[in-house]
Amino acid sequence: MISKYIEIAYNIKNLIESGVYPNDYKLSERKLAEQYNTSRATISSALQILKDEGYIKSIPQSGSIVSRINKNTNIWSSFIDKSIGLNSYNGYKATIKYLSKNKKLNYTFGLNDYFEPYMPLKQALSSLIDDKCFNQYMNEYDIKGIYPLRVSIKNHLARYNINVSEDNIIVFNGYIEALFSIAIALLSYNTNFYYMKDDMIKNMYLFQYAKLNMYEIDYDIHGIKVSSLKDTLKSGRNILYINPVHNYPTGITFSEQKIKNLTNICKNFQIPVIENDFLRDIDYEGLTLPPPIKACMPNEVIYIGSLLNSNISGFKTAWVVAPDEVVDRICEIKSQIFTGNNNGCEAVINEMLAKEYYYEWLKTFKTKLKIHISNINKILNKYFQNIAEWNPDNISHTINLTFKNDVDFQKLLSISPYYLIINKLCNTNSLIIHTLTLSIEEFEELSILIKNNI
Repeated sequence: MISKYIEIAYNIKNLIESGVYPNDYKLSERKLAEQYNTSRATISSALQILKDEGYIKSIPQSGSIVSRINKNTNIWSSFIDKSIGLNSYNGYKATIKYLSKNKKLNYTFGLNDYFEPYMPLKQALSSLIDDKCFNQYMNEYDIKGIYPLRVSIKNHLARYNINVSEDNIIVFNGYIEALFSIAIALLSYNTNFYYMKDDMIKNMYLFQYAKLNMYEIDYDIHGIKVSSLKDTLKSGRNILYINPVHNYPTGITFSEQKIKNLTNICKNFQIPVIENDFLRDIDYEGLTLPPPIKACMPNEVIYIGSLLNSNISGFKTAWVVAPDEVVDRICEIKSQIFTGNNNGCEAVINEMLAKEYYYEWLKTFKTKLKIHISNINKILNKYFQNIAEWNPDNISHTINLTFKNDVDFQKLLSISPYYLIINKLCNTNSLIIHTLTLSIEEFEELSILIKNNI
């Protein structure tokens, strides 16, 4: 359970932010102890947190005085001031080396040919041939990404009730670049970093190099357990990382109620959020997607998104939507790390969005996805009905196959011809298998291989 002094500190902080305790207001330890029915030692610990964060100051012979009152206090200021900067750039290079060495970099989310992933790409390339603005795209430079694409992304995000200016959008060559730029720009050695247990974020070397205080949060079929987050919460600079839709690699999609509960606790305890929402466009009949946290907490969330089919080799594109306070800082890091011009790719992606080739393809994709999921379930029932369990209603890009008996996972991983078996999930008897990357024939071949070797 969360320590009482931490809960009191955040409660007092909210009262300061809301103006109940105005600037220069004197906080009495004795009165606060009576108000919260606790000891003065507990109150003293709570006030120390507020002093560390600059909300109050100690005045000789006067005690603790409120020193900051601003309803729009920048929640990101302490992160910008104390970020690790390029000292942990080696963590980014180590991760890329790891992914390349294990042949994971180009195979993670490619769609199989059944979904015709190159259709909008072909349409966009054909359209750009006659576009007189293409030469202008290729020769201009904007660290945030070419302007037309940022406008198209702005319009795309509005479909999910994320209403932002194009000036708050930064385009990257893939979500890994985006995530690392955020980490280098904002995180620090003393940051308390919370993430869902089994999320692939724990395997990214940057966070090991940064020596963050990393805390795994338990989850259920609906996403992160809010009670687990609250019980784990520490004093100091806290930040929550979530991947709420088709979480990679578990496949979990958070329920709408889960998002509401997370939003409430983040608001109450002023926890900023990094939301990696790069698979939101995977939608199909029968699955209700929760709203993005970015739509619920626009100033407290840094949002990462991408197009579903933009992971085609050479056309990986992602974007970061950041509050005004941190846009320049993220751009500064991007300019120091990624100096190449990606205008050609950005022009193609813009064409997909602006001419709506992408949305036309999504309609076809969703129709085919329903059939694909049905066929996947038939194969699973054929080979694993009595020896494993899975959630047939939540198969998106991955499936969580949980065996009833112990399995030699190392053997399976070593003999699999695909990188599509990710790993055994922590403390479970489960395998994560990619489903969108495989054709039905390949999935059945893989199922037979697993069945014959367990």
